[in-house]
Amino acid sequence: MEKEGVLLDTISLNAVIDGFLRMGKMMKADGLLSTMRSRGLCPSLATNNILLHGFSKKKDLLMCSMLHSIMMKTGFLPGKLTCHSLILGFCETSVLEVGVKFLKKMLVEGTVVDQLTLNMLIMECYKTGELGKASN
Repeated sequence: MEKEGVLLDTISLNAVIDGFLRMGKMMKADGLLSTMRSRGLCPSLATNNILLHGFSKKKDLLMCSMLHSIMMKTGFLPGKLTCHSLILGFCETSVLEVGVKFLKKMLVEGTVVDQLTLNMLIMECYKTGELGKASN
């Protein structure tokens, strides 16, 4: 479409980024983020959440941590979806201890955590035989 002179906006690029992530093309998704910035388009909270969710599904916690840090530095306050995506990544990689610490940090920072995120963490505690951590 861009060859025909139609430039994609943030919402359209978010959809393309999400598509690349779902296909496992992580570097293409990250490249579109760079393209977005080079055009003067600011990634939105939705952009960041799409990236976090995609990288957490691929169990790339290093990238998730980097994205979270960038979000915080650029003024994006993590919301429920951000928290859910990050905790999902920690649970799926069985890094329970880090997930619990991260959740506590987010709560201190004022992030509102929903029941789904808490239930995910409790289920991971159960699966790993560490249900006592769920009550802390």
